[in-house]
Amino acid sequence: MNDLTTLIQEPETRYSAQLVIAALNEAPGIGLTIAEMKDTLGEISVLVVDGRSSDRTVEIAKNLGAKVFRQDGVGKGDALIKALEHVDLNVDYIILTDADYTYPAEYVPAMIKKNSTLIQENLLLQISTRFVTKVIQELLSRH
Repeated sequence: MNDLTTLIQEPETRYSAQLVIAALNEAPGIGLTIAEMKDTLGEISVLVVDGRSSDRTVEIAKNLGAKVFRQDGVGKGDALIKALEHVDLNVDYIILTDADYTYPAEYVPAMIKKNSTLIQENLLLQISTRFVTKVIQELLSRH
């Protein structure tokens, strides 16, 4: 699978993944984000869509092995559209995260494990948030 790594937690749990990060002037966080994800997930393929950063965001991402593409328009939605033009659709999972080092990588393997159960039920998208509110807790407790 080219530069993608098959991640192995347990013999029966093998998957490939690609990390996608939209970034704009995120030099303080992008290196930490990529490094933590790689420490947690292994040598995962990283795709960064840059919104024309004026700091060292692109340089840092490239130095950590990320493929970097320049965004055509503006905004996160446009960045994700650009990412979809370049993602490897042969991987099992595409992981979207922010570049500001605010989403802990330690939760990704558990999300993937949960997602494998959802796929068996024909649910193909999992959305997570770092903001757990009383409303979200109430909704989650119902399932």
